[in-house]
Amino acid sequence: LTSFGITPTIGNPVSVVKDSNALNVLIIKTQEAFQSGIIYTFCSENVADNSGNLSAMDCTELFLTVSPSPGDLYINEILFNPNTGGADFIELINTSEKFISLKNVSITNALNGQKDEIENDLVLLPNEILAFTEDVENQIDTYQSPFPQNIIFQNLPSFNADEGNISMFVESNTGKILLDSFDYSEDLHFVLLDTPKGVSLEKINPTAETNASGSWQSASESVRFASPGYANSNFFTPSQGESRIHFENHVFSPNGDGEKDFLIISFNLETPGYLANVKIFDDRGYPVKELSSNQLIGSNSFITWDGITDEGASADIGIYIVLIELIDVNGIVEQMKKSIVLADFLD
Repeated sequence: LTSFGITPTIGNPVSVVKDSNALNVLIIKTQEAFQSGIIYTFCSENVADNSGNLSAMDCTELFLTVSPSPGDLYINEILFNPNTGGADFIELINTSEKFISLKNVSITNALNGQKDEIENDLVLLPNEILAFTEDVENQIDTYQSPFPQNIIFQNLPSFNADEGNISMFVESNTGKILLDSFDYSEDLHFVLLDTPKGVSLEKINPTAETNASGSWQSASESVRFASPGYANSNFFTPSQGESRIHFENHVFSPNGDGEKDFLIISFNLETPGYLANVKIFDDRGYPVKELSSNQLIGSNSFITWDGITDEGASADIGIYIVLIELIDVNGIVEQMKKSIVLADFLD
């Protein structure tokens, strides 16, 4: 008896007919539509060919791919000032639960109008990361990525070594859709780097506002200053607990080792529209750093400090006080003080 089965189940086939254009193809209609983000196992048995021979049990995996929508695909890392003889790279991450097809996705420099469409018919699985470059071997040799298969050859627009733009679009039936855009600058690098050459900028959290202050950090020395094709050395997920203001690491050591290199203040607010004033004082009460001044923050957002003072120098090891002032849409002011520890610093 001919049988077909799909796991997870989407119901028994509604119809099974031969394709009139290809006699070795069956068209199977299911009761429910396939959902992207789910891997289905399709099994068949006792299917007769034209001579009446019956097939043995055979199973294969199926999944549905979809084009990305805004909020599915983000720019996750960029190297725009490579070492001499090296090449740029751009890293993308799928933050959705869908299987994303990169067909019709293009990488663009919005400042000079150069555009390159992703050439391979690639699929990004949920949380998967791919880096694109014109010199795969150089990236593997330079940065020793543990996932070299995630570094893909791709023609890229030219990017200025000091500042510029990288944007990502997808062509749809309704036109060109912007997926993400980043106005990068070497000023976003850690100020005490000997040189930004060969150092990538990593996004701290993939879904954070791309051009928000503090969303990007220099890749740490522990990953040779770039992490193409795998999780960023500076990656973190904001806490989603009950605390409205949460310090991810009140003891931090900005020494470039990839472990608690900066202070992270997470906000889990009931509504958006708050203005935030955040200042750092030393243990004698002298102001050291103004992290934000009337900055509009989202209900789930974060502010970081890399241990650099307003004068551009490294802060001394010791205890500091963070003063946070939140102002809601009605002008009501809420204040909070928190002590933090700067444990050590990059020599």
